Amino acid sequence: WAYDNLVLLAPLTEEFGGTLELGEVVRFIDSGNNVFVAVSPEAAGTGRRVAQACGITVDKKGGMVQDHFGFDEEDDGTHTLIVSRGFTDTPTILDKGAKAGGVLFRGTGMANVGFNPLVIPILTASSSAYSHPPSEPLSHDVPTLGTSTLLVAAMQAKNNARCTSTGSLEMLSDAFFNAMVSSEGGGRKPSANKAFT
Repeated sequence: WAYDNLVLLAPLTEEFGGTLELGEVVRFIDSGNNVFVAVSPEAAGTGRRVAQACGITVDKKGGMVQDHFGFDEEDDGTHTLIVSRGFTDTPTILDKGAKAGGVLFRGTGMANVGFNPLVIPILTASSSAYSHPPSEPLSHDVPTLGTSTLLVAAMQAKNNARCTSTGSLEMLSDAFFNAMVSSEGGGRKPSANKAFT
């Protein structure tokens, strides 16, 4: 390989083209290289399949993380603009500076359905969150509930390759990097998005 890392920030892409297909991405990971993939609620199958190949299941198309208690005050009423403080406790992944506030997130939820021990939750939703299409009535088949709702997760393979997935491309945007978020003590503070990423 001419490179060690692959960043896929095209969640609406159906096919990457050329030789870049799921099998090629899996071979890239199997060779000890790293992949970062961002999916979105309307994500096409390609990004979802890459995450799935890494042991991370993405909610169905249209599914968004909703939190009726942990939403930001700038939310549009759907309670899908959430502030997460569900950081991993692993200091080798996130230092204290990356946890100095809340991460603004609007996107789809993910899950470690098979409880793969190689999947590491890096950022999770709060205990009151769930992932489901906001336009559909809530049913009993909600794929993720509470802190099992993964917002950012990584899989470290046995060959030390890493595959990291996020359910929100928007959390990586300048708008979210520069946003103010609702703080735990009241008021507004700068988001932790930039430090987190």
